Order: sequence, then C-alpha cells, then structure tokens
Amino acid sequence: REGAVEEYREFTLVADVNLPYEDIEGVYCSNPINIDDSKMTLMTDGFLEYDFGKKVWIKRFYMGSRQFLIVDEQYLYVWAVTKDGRTSEARKVELHWKLF
Repeated sequence: REGAVEEYREFTLVADVNLPYEDIEGVYCSNPINIDDSKMTLMTDGFLEYDFGKKVWIKRFYMGSRQFLIVDEQYLYVWAVTKDGRTSEARKVELHWKLF
C-alpha cells in the first residue's frame, strides 16, 4: 500500500497476476464506494485495464466525500478469470482512509 485514500482524490489499484496477459480473460474488482469519471455517479464493480508497459493490471478510482457516500468501505476484492473459464481466489485489499 502506498499512501491513503483521500476524499476528492484519485487513487490507483495495481494488481500483478502470475499468468501471462494472453491467458487472462479479465481482472475484476469489487469497487469501493466511489464516484465515476463524471465525479457525480456512483460506480459498481468493475474491471482493471492492462498496462502493457508495466505488465500489471490497473484501476483508477475517484473518491468523493466520505460524508455523502455514507459507507466507509474497509476492503475491496480483486480476482482474475482465465480464458478457459477458471476463476482465481479473490484477494482482499485493505483500504486506509486518510483522517484529517
């Protein structure tokens, strides 16, 4: 973990999968309660995008106000699905909110 999740800031989830990109159908995450790129709409579970330069899977989140989101989530979960239909065990990632 680097840093903490802050209100009105973007943070990035990075996942390293021990299979080649070519074997992966997708890498997915249970989104924390956050706002989409419009900075107005709540998001739902989503997928990570592959960064070919860094060879990792990435998802960016924009966090709104903790007060208006109401729910402080402490964890999100990440899992991968292979092209032949296998699903990995979900990995729990702890979120650390920056307290002011």
